[in-house]
Amino acid sequence: MANRREVLKKIDLTGDTVIITGSTGGLGFELAEQYIKAGSNLILIAKDNKKLERQIDYLNGIKKNNQFINQLVIDFSCEDFELSLKDKLNNLPKIDALINNAAVHGPIGQFYENSLEEWERAFRINFYAPMKIIHSLLPSMIENKKGKIINISGGGAAGCRPGYSSYSVAKTGLVKLTETLSHELIGSNIQINIVAPGMMPTQLLNEVIESEISSKREIEMAKSTFTSNDPYEDIKSLCLFLSSNLSNDISGKFISAKWDQWEDLNKINEVVDNDNLYTLRRVTK
Repeated sequence: MANRREVLKKIDLTGDTVIITGSTGGLGFELAEQYIKAGSNLILIAKDNKKLERQIDYLNGIKKNNQFINQLVIDFSCEDFELSLKDKLNNLPKIDALINNAAVHGPIGQFYENSLEEWERAFRINFYAPMKIIHSLLPSMIENKKGKIINISGGGAAGCRPGYSSYSVAKTGLVKLTETLSHELIGSNIQINIVAPGMMPTQLLNEVIESEISSKREIEMAKSTFTSNDPYEDIKSLCLFLSSNLSNDISGKFISAKWDQWEDLNKINEVVDNDNLYTLRRVTK
């Protein structure tokens, strides 16, 4: 951890413009505060305009004079959100980093008992929204020969998570989209990675605690998260690292904020060059 803090001291994102989706939620709010402190300009995307305004009022109080903060009100659950998205993204300044953070669990329980309407709504938020934002921003990133894309994974992407089928399928798809695009973007100076944040004291975790399908152990772990000192520290630090030049050799990886020694990944040639490390693969005996 000491080495990790030393690495983070070297990061200065002054002048970079960063998009954060789902910015008014637990992790989104924490990320926005961190990036402001790191010198970034912010474009915050959320569906609740009043929450966005309160968030920006707070951030304006801690930003430096030369930083700007813009807001986009977009509801990714709407079937026609793409029309609003394209119109608003076309008018943005140069984007240096994108953090696809917005997410919902969707229906919890046996798949055959799920509402397909709610299942599709969650999939739209968890997969189609980040995919379409990436699709919209990549041309300008390629033209600028610079870009960082960070997708947020979740429980069920690396292992089976019964009862959360829409969420798990969407997050698994996002992992494979990340890896696929990393290969397509070789030589572009654009890095795309996906991170597993671990448990965080968010609304999603409250849903786990309240769910009838959660095990006693899962509920106990979830409750302990709400009393830990800084449950966002690892994921905030990893996102900052992946937004910086320190991660220029890392792309297409599925990284755990809590369990992986990610601050050293760029120094390990085997990790950088081996397509099978820090990815999803079929396991055989």
